[in-house]
Amino acid sequence: MSTKSNQIIQDYLTEDPVVATLNRKQTNTLFRIFSSFSNVISDDVKVKELIAYCKQIIINEKAFDMEIAKVSNKALDIMLNKKA
Repeated sequence: MSTKSNQIIQDYLTEDPVVATLNRKQTNTLFRIFSSFSNVISDDVKVKELIAYCKQIIINEKAFDMEIAKVSNKALDIMLNKKA
């Protein structure tokens, strides 16, 4: 993971108002998804793209459990399309 990607992820996890409403387990899940994604994709723009998608789909703590799979699927989709 690049230093810039790491900073982008940390900024999102510490500054986003919706993330602030999530519990520790949910925040850790997001961190693991973003970190793994960043390690594989090595593209700051794609990290920003995944975070932007996450901001659209996870709108509150209650939506998290239903929507986290969509975030994971989006990460996989971006990875597969980048490698193609």
